[in-house]
Parts: sequence; C-alpha cells; structure tokens
Amino acid sequence: MTTVQTCDSLKTSHLPGLEMFNDARVLNTAMTRAQSHVVVIGDAAALCCFGKCSGIWKSFINHCINSNSVAPQHFTKEFFEQDIMETVKFQKFEHVDESHTLDDAILKELKDDYEQLKADKDSLEFQMTFSNHDGSRALYNFTDTGTDLLKMCKKQPEIYKHGKFFRESHRKGYVIPFHNPTKQISIVGQANLGKAFTGDQVVLHKTKVVSITKKEESARVLLCLLEDEDHSKSRQNSESKFIRRMMIPIKKSEPKICILILKKQRNYMPIWEEIDGEWTVATQKYIDENLKQNSLFKVQVICWNKDNFFPLGYIIDILPVGSSLDSGLKILNEEFKVAYHPCKSDKAVYNTDENNTNRQDLRKIITFTVDPAKAKILDDAISVRELEDHYELGLHIADVASVVKPGDDLDRAAEQSGTTYYCAEEKPIYMFPQDLSIQLSLQEGQDRRVVSLMFKAEKDTNKITGKPKFQLSTINSDKQLSYLEAEDIISKSYKETPKCDTVEHCVTVAYCFAKAQRKIRLESDWAYSQTDADRLPGQRKAHLMIEELAVLFNQHASKTLIKECGEFIPFPKCQNFRILPEVWKEIVAATRTDDTDKMIDLVAADEIHPLVQPVTQKFRRCFSKAYFICSKSSPEAEIGHYSLNLKSYTKASSPIRQYMDVILQRLLHSYICNTDVQYTKSKIMALCSQFQESLKNAEKYEQKAEQISYAVSMKKQSASKIAFVVHANPEEDSFAVAFPFNKNIFVGNLQIMYKDLQLDDQPFYDEEKHILNHFLCLLGTGKTVVGVYIVHSFFEHNSKNKMKLDDPKDKEKKKVILYCGPSNKSVDVVAGKLC
Repeated sequence: MTTVQTCDSLKTSHLPGLEMFNDARVLNTAMTRAQSHVVVIGDAAALCCFGKCSGIWKSFINHCINSNSVAPQHFTKEFFEQDIMETVKFQKFEHVDESHTLDDAILKELKDDYEQLKADKDSLEFQMTFSNHDGSRALYNFTDTGTDLLKMCKKQPEIYKHGKFFRESHRKGYVIPFHNPTKQISIVGQANLGKAFTGDQVVLHKTKVVSITKKEESARVLLCLLEDEDHSKSRQNSESKFIRRMMIPIKKSEPKICILILKKQRNYMPIWEEIDGEWTVATQKYIDENLKQNSLFKVQVICWNKDNFFPLGYIIDILPVGSSLDSGLKILNEEFKVAYHPCKSDKAVYNTDENNTNRQDLRKIITFTVDPAKAKILDDAISVRELEDHYELGLHIADVASVVKPGDDLDRAAEQSGTTYYCAEEKPIYMFPQDLSIQLSLQEGQDRRVVSLMFKAEKDTNKITGKPKFQLSTINSDKQLSYLEAEDIISKSYKETPKCDTVEHCVTVAYCFAKAQRKIRLESDWAYSQTDADRLPGQRKAHLMIEELAVLFNQHASKTLIKECGEFIPFPKCQNFRILPEVWKEIVAATRTDDTDKMIDLVAADEIHPLVQPVTQKFRRCFSKAYFICSKSSPEAEIGHYSLNLKSYTKASSPIRQYMDVILQRLLHSYICNTDVQYTKSKIMALCSQFQESLKNAEKYEQKAEQISYAVSMKKQSASKIAFVVHANPEEDSFAVAFPFNKNIFVGNLQIMYKDLQLDDQPFYDEEKHILNHFLCLLGTGKTVVGVYIVHSFFEHNSKNKMKLDDPKDKEKKKVILYCGPSNKSVDVVAGKLC
C-alpha cells in the first residue's frame, strides 16, 4: 500500500482524506500485515500533525527513535519535537466531528466503564499504583489519625507541631506553626512533604508531615499541561482497561497529577463534572497536536492514596492558551485563584457611625488628593492650614474600620483576599466590592470619614513642633490631582514662599514639608530613591511627597500602637564617570531653569547610571526583603526597617486596598476612642503571616500580568527599552543586561547570546582598554540595510576625499557627496554616529 498520490488520484478519492492519515483501520492493516518489518519514508512531522491518525504516527515514530531505527542519525527526539512545533504553526485546526468517530453507544460504554472504576475501590487502587524510579510501590506512608496527633501537639510541642503547609517545589516546602507564626519550619524531600498541598493544615513530626487535619480544597484545582507520552518506558499493565497520562501543573511547586483514560478510547480526553456530589463524564475532546500545544487543562485532584507516587485527578475544563491580554489574564486569575468580589455591599452600612461623637469636622480646611490619572480608589488626602508662625498639616486615610466590622461577610472575604490585585492596564480585582471601594474613597466634593494624623510644622524650617495627634475626622476634598498635575504645580513654585489660600499653594507647602522630613529621616541618603516605570528621575517630586507623607503616617501609627496597646562591595574605580546623553541633557535643562531638586534627583538615581547599576544590584543582595511581624513578639521584631532608616514601621495608609491596613486602623480606633482592642497577640501574629503570603502572591500576580501585557503589546508594535550591560566575560559566549525601568517585565538580569545579535564576528577583548570590542549589527528590512550601506559608503568616500572647495571662506571644508533619499530612524541613527 502507498500514500503517494497524484492530482488525478486525489480527485477520484472516495474518502474525505488520505487513508494513511485519516483511516485508522487502513493504517492498522498496513502495519500489522507486514511479515518482516515496516519502513516509512516521508515527512515525519507532517504525519504527526495532520489527519485523524496523527497520534498513531507520533507513537510509531517515537518508538522508532527509541529503538535507534531512524535515519539520518541527527533525527533525535529533540529534533523531532522541534520539527513538530514548527510544523504545527502552519496547521489549520480541523474540528473532529465526534458523531462520526464515537456514537452514543460507545459514549455510554465509556461512562459506564468510568462509573465502574469509581465504584470498584480495589480496582481504582490497583490502577493508581505507580512505580517510582527504583521500582518500589510505596514511596512513603503516614498515619492520618488527626485527633490523636493534635493531642500530641499539646503534650509534646517540641516534637509535634500543628501549622499551615506551603509547597515551594516538588521536594521542598515549609510549615508555619500556629502557636508561633513568626517561625518557618523547612521540609526537604518528597517523603517528608507527604500528600499535602499549599494551604493545608497539617501535623508535623519534627520535619515530616504525618497528618492533614484540614484540606485547602482550592489548592487541589490546578492548571496543567499535558505531558507527552514516554514510549521508552515499559508498557503499562496490559490487563488494565485504562492508560495513565500525566498532567504537569504550571505552578512548579505542585506535584504532577495522573489522569486515567480508557484504553480503547486512548485518543479522547474525558471532561468530568460534579453533579450533586457525584462525578460523571460530561463530554470528551479528541487529543491532537492542536489540543496539546494550544490548551491548558483545569484538573481537580480527587484523591491521593498512601501507596501512590502521584495524586489522581479529573480534567474539569480546557482553556485555550492566551493569545490576547484578556485570555492571558483569565488564565492568570485561574492560576492564582483570584476572582472579582462576590459580596454585595449595603449602602446603608456607610451611613451609620458608632464613633460620631469622637469625630472632628475638618471640611472647611483646604484638602486635596494626589493619585494616578483617572484613579477611582483614593485612600489618602492631605490638608494644609496656616496658623500664625506655623502650618497645621493633616494626613487623612479613608476610615474603612468604621464601615467593615470584624467577622462580617465583607471582612471574611477581604481577609481571604488580603489585598487588591492589579492587572496591568485592565480593571483591578478589588479587595472590597467596587461600589463600596468607591464609596469609601476620598472623592472630590464628597464628605468622607477618615482617620487623621494632625501635626504642626514651623514655617521656616518645616520641623514638627509639639506631639502629632491621631483623631477621627470628616473631610471634603477640594481637588483630585494627578501626579503630573501635582508635579507641574511643585516645579513652578516650590522655591517661592507660599500662602495657604489656594490648593496650589497648599501642595507646595506639603512638598516642602515632605522634603524636609525626608532629609531628617534619611540624613545624607535623602536624595536617592529607587526608579521604576512610573517614577522617572527628574519627574517624581509629587511621588516622593506622597511616599514620604505615607511613611510619616505609618511611622507614627507604629510608634503609637507599640507604646500603647553584610559583605563590603568595592566600588569600581574609573577616571571618567559616564552619564547617558539624555540624562545629561535633562541635568543641563534643570540647571538652566534653576530646578535644583530635579537636578539632584537625576544625579542621585543610581539605577540610571551604567557604572553604578551593577554595584546597586550587588548591594541589594546583601540584605533581606522587609516582612510583617508582630511587635515585641521576638528579637527580630526589634530590628527595624533598614532602607527607611526607622526603628519601627507599619502599614496603615491603604485600608481600601490592603487588609492588614484595616487591622491597623481598627487598632487606631481602639486607641483614639479608648475602647477594648479587638485582637489578641496570637491573632495578630497569625494575620501577619497570612498577609505576608497574600502580598507575595499579589506581587507575583502583578508581575505576570505586566509581562503578559508587554508580550501582547510587542505582537502589535516593538518598543525601545533602556538596558545596561552589567556583566561581560571575554571567555563566555554571552553577556548580561539589566533593565532599570522595567524590573517587573525583566526580572533579574537577561542573558543575551552574541550569536543572537547576528554580528559579523565574535567580539574580541581589548586587554589594554579592558573592553569588549563589538561589530556593527544590521537588523531590519531590505530598505533599512541598503540605506545604511549607502550612508556608510558615502562616509568612507568623504573621509578619503582631500579636495578643497574654491571658496576661501571654506578652507577647512572638503568636497562632499550628499545622500538625499528615503530614510528611517535606523538609517538616521547610523548617519548621526558617523558624523
């Protein structure tokens, strides 16, 4: 039999496709009737990507590769997989009509077989017995007598501990004990991790999980990829009616999950659903290369028995791989278990105020907010009033604690979420319902309840006089400013002596005060601030003002609540300190306009100077990241905050967006109103640990969301990004670059291979100058490359031309040839470098 076809034979073919591609019976006949051996000649990738027999062809070719019976020799499994990935890009998706391939009788038999499997526990355990690499059946074992072990936690707390489990990888994790939430007990090894998933409450025997007392069900629903079958392993039990396929979670910390597929329907993926507590097969999907390459599978773990290497799961949904921002964020929400708020807020709740008698009326004082343009959630506001020889400033935070009560539905949902999740340019996923978040926000022209920190400052020195005071207040914001608007106001008037009769003057007073407080707090380091995409050096006076005032509020909240209730890095020596041309232009412009603060900010921003960037990176690796801890709970709580240069610090300035700030606000309420504190020390310790995990997840989520947004935008149009070379070894084939303004998109340093630059030759190391010399790299369309070559040719001709013009006034000029014609930015850049 042959698959060779001609134009005529294709016209007379009685089948919708070629037999060897579409008819499994014909293909089976061809392969099984051979008496000696089967030889296949053709395009292996095409056989595996087109037609209804593609899965059979792939299995056959993988078997040939594993048996070393393929030619040519370079046709390895890696080469084969890469070839398939390239070919599938050109594959037109063909919908498989299930009515032609699987009639109702077979579907019913499929469901019956799965139901029989579920009912027959012995059969299920037999199917789920997997061998590890050593061939042993049981990898680990543990008892699940939860009640008895919880008693042991009380009798022998030094050996047995009850806590919350977190997986970091398939071989590593940790447990946070409930009795000491500031401690992390590390666990290493699959045997010690047991069958637990992140979020489970477990009992620990020394450093081994011995029991799960409460399961975190949401952690048992995972997004996965379908693992390719490994035909090099021995065939599965021929007596079993099922084959095993492995699912790989996209979260690398979680274990693989096994799913079972009927052997007689091995090319169909069963999709399950749970109805009234019973699992049943809802439908099925034909497994082809398109499904595997362009889908993510939502898998529900249903059990993990003691003798099994992997848990057993059901596929409950299939999601297409994200090709747009919306679809990418949908997958991200599934991965991080993030959803829009299910609770509905009661508008009547906001009208009741139990602490109305303790609230001060500040609605007549000039008040303003500074936030990103078009922001709807406004946590904080600033008020300024002139009183004889000093100013009275107020920092006001939206009073969420007066509306959301401990233990109600809104509070429980906010505690579970922990923080607001930001999705690049899309709508955020708020911690509270959106309507309540807006109702709590300090909107322009609206009366709002706030927690205020009031203090007085000298006009001449901006030093705080007297003792700052916390109080409950009512304000009415006069103006909602964007950061750009506030920046423009400050730049124009911060060197003048303002009067507090307009919003603009009050903004200037607040900036001068914030700047003075920053100098007092950071001393000689006051000028430095980390850069990011939203706060560019030379354009961040307004950002630094809001940042400093928030630090001041949080610092005094920390002090009030506590009272009441590395290696040396050598700096590179260089004779010339290099500054980017654009940065130098900005410094010169700031000097001409007498904008001293802008000039200082540009000079002190270490990340934008190529020689300082590598040193800054190494320095940051020397100290650990800040984390939440209950005050006076351990010696670590007395360390303080290094980068802020404060002995104590907390976060209470964003209660609409972060749950820990709500807790701190409730504690401030207790202090201001002289009422009982609503939390115990152990509860605060547990909340610190819980919020730390929520904040870590939110940071990862926002980072991935920004990366997805950037990737989608790059499909439409490329964009330039500033990058600095931070490492280049003459003996290596690559160099490392850092992106100072895009740290969320490019996490860490990015390695770039010299060969990817398409250089004429490998760069060589100049030992005298200690630099790597590189060559011109031309990337672009034909017109760009031709244009650059023309410009370069004219430059060389002009350089060699020694003829002078006749005009005596032009003695120093040469006879030149001008190039006039169509150009683009790339050609202009090259021409500018040659001039």
